[in-house]
Amino acid sequence: MIGFIPETIVFLGCLLIGFILPINKFVRYKTKIAVGVLILSLMSQFVINKTLETTRYFNNAMTNDKFVIILESVLTFGGIFALILSDEWLRLKAHKGFEFVWFVLLSIFGMLIGISSNSFMVMFLGIELAEISISYLLTHKQFSEKSIYSEIKYGNISKICSAVFLFGISLVYLKTGYLNFDYVEETLLLDEYSKSNVMMFGVFACLLILLIRLGLIPPYSLKINFYERAPGAVSSFWGICESVFLISCLGRLGFDVFHPLLKDYINIALKIIGVFAVLFGSLGMLREKNIKRFSGYCVLMMNGLAVSCLSSLNNNHFLCFVILNCFIMIGLFSIQLSLKEDNNYVDDINCLEGLGHISPLYGAMLGVILLSIVGLPPIGSFCAKIFIYEALRKSGDFITIFCLILASLPAVYSVLRIICLMYAYKNKFEIFKVSNSCKWGIFLGFLISIIAPFFVEYLNNLIETIK
Repeated sequence: MIGFIPETIVFLGCLLIGFILPINKFVRYKTKIAVGVLILSLMSQFVINKTLETTRYFNNAMTNDKFVIILESVLTFGGIFALILSDEWLRLKAHKGFEFVWFVLLSIFGMLIGISSNSFMVMFLGIELAEISISYLLTHKQFSEKSIYSEIKYGNISKICSAVFLFGISLVYLKTGYLNFDYVEETLLLDEYSKSNVMMFGVFACLLILLIRLGLIPPYSLKINFYERAPGAVSSFWGICESVFLISCLGRLGFDVFHPLLKDYINIALKIIGVFAVLFGSLGMLREKNIKRFSGYCVLMMNGLAVSCLSSLNNNHFLCFVILNCFIMIGLFSIQLSLKEDNNYVDDINCLEGLGHISPLYGAMLGVILLSIVGLPPIGSFCAKIFIYEALRKSGDFITIFCLILASLPAVYSVLRIICLMYAYKNKFEIFKVSNSCKWGIFLGFLISIIAPFFVEYLNNLIETIK
């Protein structure tokens, strides 16, 4: 039961904010209390990692092995920064902050449940709790037609995905007689089950729904439109936390349950999906002028790389990529929430024009973060991509490595175009106004991008030691 402490802390935080913070005199402390709750949860995760080996609880429905603890820690850290970045946005927009913070905490609670699940039904409940909370966050701007339209479409798609995911689970249960990950894995090791068409279809349905929720299945523009129409703080939470969560769920299913079946057709399908997602994200960045859509394409490209790594069945490299990617996404969305004109947020990338002359320091930091996103050596995301390429190299898949590198090239041009925009032109107006909360995010993204080459090997060895 001690392994459930991080989730319990977040749940108690939800109760605290839901029943006490609506009182007017406490509302101004909502973000600080929520951040404190997540910090306490993160500390408990480190303590559990030091004291416990692999544990099962709630009748083997949940687990806390080292792989799960690392993923939960990355998610919680991303949630802390997502809340910090949203504080200035909530103040300027004068929205009902307590509702926003409460739904964010509730969504993180569902995500923690989903990651630590050891049963298909518990993972399903965690995904549903997280996604329902996110659908309410989309309508946080109550009088915005775009926000309401996005929530309606997102809600309908989520319902369809939930039904298909349950159908896939039912097929797995029909063939194996189990919902527990451990028992299903043992059953799949037998040839008579691993070659079953019913089992293959159930596995394919479960993985497909997670890929659809990540936006890695065409039409890609559907997920990108959600990024554009969602409120700024919601899209940042979406890009930082939801991506980590869904990628983690894919990793749990791929590495812990379905690995006997991740071969032949499913393996090839994952590689193709990953390459096309990287290609579409890279081409989308090339022509995009909206900062929210640009950020969405960046997330799409990075998620495509993670799915490609999933096919190699190298969970050590997968973890390293997820950790570095989370830090870089924090820097990216800090940039997005720093574009303001007269305290109104703007979405036009051209507003970065002349930033290198107006604020050389922030111009340099943004340039490094952007170059890090596309993976130019030797900074940031390049080190993250190295883990992906190394995992694929160990599995002997050089064709996928070549395709991923080729698919990423248009993104390099798009980032260089933005950097030229910052330094080649001079703007009379200062649009880039960094709040105290966004300063930390930009600095963190810049710092990780710079020092990543120096500690990347240490990170790999540390994760190997922990596991």
